[in-house]
Parts: sequence; structure tokens; C-alpha cells
Amino acid sequence: MILTDIINTKAGPLRGLVKKGYKEFLGVPFAKPPLGKLSYKHPLPIKKWEGVFEATKPAKNPMQSEGGFAVGDNDQDCLYLNIFVPDDLLAKAPVMVWIFGGSFAHGGAGSDGKGGVIYDLSYFAIQTKTIVVTINYRLNVFGFLNLSFASDKFDKNNGLYDQLEALRFIHENISSFGGDENNITVFGESAGGASALALLASPLSEGLIDKVIAQSPPVHSFWSEEESRKIAHRYMKLLGLKVEEADKLLDVPFDKQARAINKLGRMVKAKGELRCLFSPIIEDEILPSFPIESLQKRDKNLLIGRQTHECDIFIREYPKALMPLMRLVMPFKPLGSGKDIRDRMSDGMSEYLFNIPIEELASKYGGPCWQYEMDFVSKEFKASSHRSCHTIDVYVLFAFASCWCDPEDDDIKTVGKMMRRVWSDFAYGKLEMGQEKIFFK
Repeated sequence: MILTDIINTKAGPLRGLVKKGYKEFLGVPFAKPPLGKLSYKHPLPIKKWEGVFEATKPAKNPMQSEGGFAVGDNDQDCLYLNIFVPDDLLAKAPVMVWIFGGSFAHGGAGSDGKGGVIYDLSYFAIQTKTIVVTINYRLNVFGFLNLSFASDKFDKNNGLYDQLEALRFIHENISSFGGDENNITVFGESAGGASALALLASPLSEGLIDKVIAQSPPVHSFWSEEESRKIAHRYMKLLGLKVEEADKLLDVPFDKQARAINKLGRMVKAKGELRCLFSPIIEDEILPSFPIESLQKRDKNLLIGRQTHECDIFIREYPKALMPLMRLVMPFKPLGSGKDIRDRMSDGMSEYLFNIPIEELASKYGGPCWQYEMDFVSKEFKASSHRSCHTIDVYVLFAFASCWCDPEDDDIKTVGKMMRRVWSDFAYGKLEMGQEKIFFK
């Protein structure tokens, strides 16, 4: 293990690890641990630490229930970030901040349980010639449950404020790693893409963000204040509590809460609600209006896009026999005339949930805006009769190996290289205007 030279930040000195072609700094705290009375409150800035912080091990992932895209190694003490710095960068290099997705309920940028990190973006950093930062933020009830109307021990939008606090830390300290604090691109996929849009729309992010890339964002997955209160009432009822007893939630074990989270999620879906159960809430300070409205007044560079058949990954979980019932419940109808009803339902859901909202946001956006569409299918996906759907872009973009994606495959190498070039050019401010849409096939 070779340690880097000591890096002096405003929070204190730290050092990471020297790797082949890059340096990595893992598990860097950017906020005070949200424990005890801080569990459901906005994050507090990290206090200056004493001595040299050894940024050599990944942190834990946020608390989350099982299922979906859940990851393990969870803890409430999760507000940490990782920094990947390629060798031989030019001075004041662009910075790219990755926000993971997972329906605001699952995922993490911490430990993979095998000694590494879930989002090892070292290869992406080297290929794009940017400094890349991955951040954690609180999920589900810790991040987005609204009980602020019932008790002063609860705040709203903790997850968004976690992301904002991470951006403040990065803006204040990234120059110590060779990055340009005035050229920060926030990018994310799914809930991470929606988070990126919310941060871009927020008046509190002024001076912290230069550009945004939103990959497959659920543009409409935000709750009004009234809707968030209704969810809180229903959630507390499942726990056998009234909202007036909100303070008792601090003593409810998370395994009991996790069961209530999953049950409420199923109940909401059964009524045809496609927004994520615990989503960001429209409120006066961080998010005064729905992003699709407030972004009409923003002028930062935006790259936004989607997969051609986003919802295959969701619809194919259900047998064909359930499709007639879903047609009755869901707020969309099948599209096309193909033989497979699941393909037609997927296309209808994709149009409703992603295509139309993304096109609408892009057409109304107040600044320079590029769109992309990805219709690439790996051999593994073709073998399972999947089309280009939600999350496949993450594996190709970052060259991650999985049952979906072999990064050594020539086609995946070609498409991944194309995507990384576009992402890099965007971060460097070199992406030319005039392209109606960029296609990755």
C-alpha cells in the first residue's frame, strides 16, 4: 500500500492511496454523522479533524430496506465521499460529481463488501481526464420522510441537503486535489439524475454547480407538501403510531421501519402511483417549485437523456397474465403493435415516465441543452430478450462488469468510449451546439 502525499483541506489534512494511473481518496467525511438527534435533521458541516485523516477505506452505505437495487454494508453514519484523481492532469481540471440512483430508497457509493467501493470510477476518471467524486446521501425515511409539520426533531429533504453539503465541501476543497472549483459537473442516473436536476433548480446551489448531466431522470418524481404529509400519515399508521407521536420514531428499530417501507411501497404501486415512495419535497428553501418549472429560468449547460426502452427492466418482472390488470390500474396504455404485450406495456410506461417528461423539460429549459438517446443492447441482454433499458447505460459508461455487461466486448468498448468522450467534452465545455440529439447505438 503506497500512500499519497498529504493533502491539506479546510477540514484538515488527509492522504489516500497511490494506484496505477491515479490516486484515490476513500471515505472522506463531508458532514457530521447524522446520528441520534441528528438522524432526521439537515446535515451539519464537518468539524475540522485533528491529525492526518487516512482516506484509504470506503465508508458504509446509507440505511435501506431489502429488494430492488439495495446494497449492503449499511449504517446511519454514511455521509462520506470518494475522490478519484488521474495522474498527469492539467492544472484546474474539471470536476465531475456522481450521484447514484435507486429510487431514493436504495444504493450507495460506499463499500462493496469486498474491500472496494460500489462506484469505482477510477477508469472513468482516467478516460475522461477529469477529477471524479462519488457521494453518499441519506435514503428513504432518513432522507425524504416529511414529519417536520409534527415535530421540530424532523427536517424535510435531508437527502437533498446531504447532496448540497457534499457540493459545498467539494467546492471548498477540490482545488487542493488539482480540481477547478468553478467547473463542477453534477451527473447522476435515475434518482441520481432527478437529484441533479433538483440541485440545478435549487437557489441554494448557486455558485456550486457549473453543468449537469441527467441520465434517465424520473422528471416528475417529486412530492408536494400536502402529498408528503399524506405519505407520512400512512407510514406512521403502518408502524402503529400517529404523526403526533413522531418523536417515537427515533426509537423504532430500522428493521421494523424497513418492513413498513416495503409494505407502503407495494400499497402505493398497487394504486398506479409511479413516483418513488420517498422522493424530494417541494418546499420554500431548497426546492421552491417543481424542477420542470423552475429550470425554465436556469442557464447552466444541461445534457439530458434516456434509454430507448427504459421500462423493460420494470415490466419484465411481471408475468404476461398480469398485463390486463396493469392496463386497468396504471396511468398509461400500451404502445405499438408488437406481439409481446409486455413490450407494448413497457413502451407505454417509458413514454409516460421518461420520454415525454424529458422532452418537455428539454424544450422548456432556459439554457443550453443537449439531448441523447441510447439504444444499445449488449449480447447478454439480447440473450434474455431485453432491449435497451433503465440502468444499462451505467454499466457501459463506467465499463462495469456484470451479468448484463462484459466490458471486454468490442461493441461495449466502442459505445462506452463514445459516451465517455461526450461526457468529457461536456465537462470541458467542448460539446458543440447544433446537435438535435446524440445517439448511442
